[in-house]
Amino acid sequence: MWYSCYVSILVAIFWTYYLMRLPRIRWDVAWLPFGPLIASALSLYVDHALLESMQDINTLRSYMYNYKAL
Repeated sequence: MWYSCYVSILVAIFWTYYLMRLPRIRWDVAWLPFGPLIASALSLYVDHALLESMQDINTLRSYMYNYKAL
């Protein structure tokens, strides 16, 4: 999952280089370098939240089965 961050860093570097070569700054496309970084950070956050939820679900399931064994 971390490879998405590496790819987005490369895309951000490309867009930053391209925008710096323009004769004047175009503010309507200034978000382009940050778009891939935000998308990869959001996907990493969702992956982390889902992993944490799965761990909590497994903990609750183990409590349920331990209760049934008594």
